[in-house]
Amino acid sequence: MKTFNLFITILSLLFILSCDESFKINDEWSDITIIHGILNQEDSAHYIKVNKAFLGDASAYEMAKEADSIQYAESIDVKLIEYVIIDNTFSPYDPYNWDRTKRDTIILERTNEIPKDKFSSNGEEGVFGTEVNYLYKTTEKLKGLYKYKLEVKVPGKEDHITSETILIDNLFIVYPPPNQPNFMVHLEQYSRPVATKWKTATYGKIFEHILRFHYEETEAGVSSNKFIDIKYPSKIADNIRMPDEYKGDEMSQIVGGEDFYINVGGSIKENPNASRKAINLEFLFYVGGNNLNTYLAISGSAGGYGQSQPEYSNIIYGTGIFASRYNFSVKAILYGEAIDSLAYGYHTKHLNFEPY
Repeated sequence: MKTFNLFITILSLLFILSCDESFKINDEWSDITIIHGILNQEDSAHYIKVNKAFLGDASAYEMAKEADSIQYAESIDVKLIEYVIIDNTFSPYDPYNWDRTKRDTIILERTNEIPKDKFSSNGEEGVFGTEVNYLYKTTEKLKGLYKYKLEVKVPGKEDHITSETILIDNLFIVYPPPNQPNFMVHLEQYSRPVATKWKTATYGKIFEHILRFHYEETEAGVSSNKFIDIKYPSKIADNIRMPDEYKGDEMSQIVGGEDFYINVGGSIKENPNASRKAINLEFLFYVGGNNLNTYLAISGSAGGYGQSQPEYSNIIYGTGIFASRYNFSVKAILYGEAIDSLAYGYHTKHLNFEPY
């Protein structure tokens, strides 16, 4: 399954509990279902995470270590219902402007194939149990601009847990030109930054751009391909492009120049026994929908003293996030002078890059 760096951090931060062992819960126990799923038609497999909140008399930290406290022991019914828009010139937010497709319903199967990492992103051992990590999976090919309704039926619950999202598509890259793998990009050390340009995708709201530098490293006769990522700040579209619009608003990001060489010099460790060779550049474009943008914005905002952390959910009869994302990449090669700047420039000359 392809990775999507724009939103990878939320996958490890989707459910955070603040626990106080001295806190006593007076209310009766209730089962709160927590849903997390982000669909992308570019992925070869699609996963929905279904958890439950837990309450009890024991230490919250001790209960969290038990998988049954946060996982449903029995398999539950999880499905996607597929819809196609009826009229592109009419509002996609009108539920009557969608019709179920012939494929109609996609059933997701429970899997434990992806183990939960024992350690958090900062290297500390996590609180929650890791012996099982149930996910609900389908390998059915999803379609851009289609709407998918998530329906989850938990045994013992009368109401179906639901949400819906429309898949993003039609991201138009202006520069660098797509489908030209031998296109040369000038990134000379100080004087030649470039502006990447793109048109907003249909249903896209939040956009992130990453410049990935691929290189070959050889040590003791053994060569391996490696890369580093240079990430740029997210950009938010003023308007969401509708399906009847041919092209969206233009966005751009300045990349390269001295910043590129500073990042390369700071990201690759010096090794006098290794030689390196520039391979190519990959311009990665990541897009998220309006629900995901809202979730990221609210989850990232910090309350003041005495205020609780704000929360956002678009799950009916549950809590969590169900949203869409999209990714696109364009490859290019470095111009000869840029390769020489890697070999001889102030920020990278210690990394033993081959000159042009």
